Amino acid sequence: MTSTTNDLNGFYAFLIEKLKQYGFSLVFSLGVIISAIIINKITNKSIKRAFIKMHMEKSNMLNFALKSSKYGIIIAAAFLILSKFNIPLTAFFTIISSIVVSSGLALQSFLGNVAKSVQIKLMSPFAIGDLIEVDSKKGRVKKIDYFHTYIVNEEHGLVMVPNALIADKSIINYTKREKNPENKNNNSPSQEKTN
Repeated sequence: MTSTTNDLNGFYAFLIEKLKQYGFSLVFSLGVIISAIIINKITNKSIKRAFIKMHMEKSNMLNFALKSSKYGIIIAAAFLILSKFNIPLTAFFTIISSIVVSSGLALQSFLGNVAKSVQIKLMSPFAIGDLIEVDSKKGRVKKIDYFHTYIVNEEHGLVMVPNALIADKSIINYTKREKNPENKNNNSPSQEKTN
């Protein structure tokens, strides 16, 4: 019985010693985890609001943005917790940095095209139903998605114009007229450059 009591006392002494050694770090880690959860919820609401404002709430990009922010917050929280326990982070930084750089290079054209699409949606040089001309392609805008703008030409054919092309070229919008009073009676189309 005394050996069991000695073992139990030894375990408690060990546990108390470790709590003294790592107690603050454990409380800090718990605080970081709770903060990360709160920050993630606030960030998710902000991202959703931004996508709703751009009328893109039903897109796959919303899920991509939400997951990217979630994993970014998790990685930041993990770095904070690991640094509190004096674990060297150079190996983790190297691995995460190489993943981010290789992903960025692999997704460069994809993300560029998406960025051009967001630029088009924010600047609103045309809307669905407008008669536009871009790079000698003329027609009514049927749909605007992340990679292409779909226009129906005069022959009732559907033309897919890449958003990167639209963002880099001049757009003639035959529907949208400038609100300038001197151009009210002018029948010339408004011409916009999205850059």
